[in-house]
Amino acid sequence: MREIVLLFYLLILGLFDWRERKVPLILPVGGLVVALLYQIYLLYHDPAEWEWLLVSALLGIVPGLLMLTVAGLTGKAGYGDGLVLLSMGLLTDYKSCILLLCFSMLLMSAFSIGMLLLKRVGKDTRLPYLPFLTAVYAVGMVVSR
Repeated sequence: MREIVLLFYLLILGLFDWRERKVPLILPVGGLVVALLYQIYLLYHDPAEWEWLLVSALLGIVPGLLMLTVAGLTGKAGYGDGLVLLSMGLLTDYKSCILLLCFSMLLMSAFSIGMLLLKRVGKDTRLPYLPFLTAVYAVGMVVSR
């Protein structure tokens, strides 16, 4: 059930990002609050596993922190992208979050190269990130079943 809710959330964010090239900040912030509450629930529900849950959460937020750093230092990424990745790191295991980041960037790169070769975009064209993250998450759901 968690995967379906997360996919629906990503679909909404991806549509906003694709159409507007930005996401209302309340949506990623709200997702991050829900993810933090979920982590607190997990800690409360299974206190014997608190060490593993804490380590997994800390490792899971690394991709989001990297994206937020890129957004802050270069402006080449959006803060919403970083916040969504932070949420994903808290809601999935850290390996999945790292794979999501890598494969979504790979998919976005392949799309960019194709669009450049077709002369549909220029080298300075900004692409939305969240639709690619959503696509990789959806494919990952199908493949893992």
